[in-house]
Amino acid sequence: VRLSSDKMRGDGDRRGGGRPADFLARTLPRTVLSAAQNADEARTAVLVRAELRRWRLLQLEPSALRQPDDLQAPSALTTEGRHLPATLYRLAGDDPDPVYADIANRLSELVNNVRGLRVDRDDARRVLRLVMTDASGVELPASSLSDGTLRFIALSVLEKDPTATGLLCLEEPENGIHPERMGAMMRLLGDMVVETYGPIGDGNPLRQVIISTHSPVVAARAQHDQLVFADHRDAPKQGDRPRRSLVIRPVAGTWRDEGRVAPLSRGDIIRFLGALQPGEAEASQATSTIYDVATSGGVQLRLFPGAAP
Repeated sequence: VRLSSDKMRGDGDRRGGGRPADFLARTLPRTVLSAAQNADEARTAVLVRAELRRWRLLQLEPSALRQPDDLQAPSALTTEGRHLPATLYRLAGDDPDPVYADIANRLSELVNNVRGLRVDRDDARRVLRLVMTDASGVELPASSLSDGTLRFIALSVLEKDPTATGLLCLEEPENGIHPERMGAMMRLLGDMVVETYGPIGDGNPLRQVIISTHSPVVAARAQHDQLVFADHRDAPKQGDRPRRSLVIRPVAGTWRDEGRVAPLSRGDIIRFLGALQPGEAEASQATSTIYDVATSGGVQLRLFPGAAP
């Protein structure tokens, strides 16, 4: 590993550096970035380290999302989903109705019978509780909501939170969501990311989202230039031991296809969406036929044998 110095010298107008420092990777007790503390000596490494520390892997646990909060609890959602009521209560502020209405309207795309959503403040017990009101007027505490509903609420709160910046990583957003409702989840994830053509601010926080999925339904609702496929390929042997390496493959014809690795063809994507092996579609007339149908929401997936678009 080679770390070049890019320190500032003199009055700060001149960029310069000393000799690069070489490290033997296999003997390093820790990563080079973990030791990057001095911005005068390795400014770029310090900035990279600071950025990597802002990356968050969301592993939203229903048990954490269901918990009420103390009035003095931290008001930022953790990666496990703790402090959901306190975070929403902070965002609601002195004018809570519009914020609660926005979250409830977003949730109504996932659940049909939503009338409202709010945080109930109990000063006697000094707790904050998340409460959803259904179409019949029945108030349901977080403990009565489904896992998928709670995760959706948590992501909706993050989307509204201007302090939730940086890179957010999420595994399998389809968990707990009915396939017919995945459009609502994909729209929410799309709304969470920064609008690159607009100014950065509270209404457009600097935020990126990366998701991983094995779901054909999720892949079908994403634009081709948003997709990359993790694949394996054979690597040079290490002695007599075969090796495989991970390769990230873009979709052919998109801006990600830079010619460095073999891209995914249209046929590869169709086989994935239908969970088919090469040749299966030709071997069986009963195999579902898949059509890519252009819609405003992306790609519509059809899985009806012999059906026409």
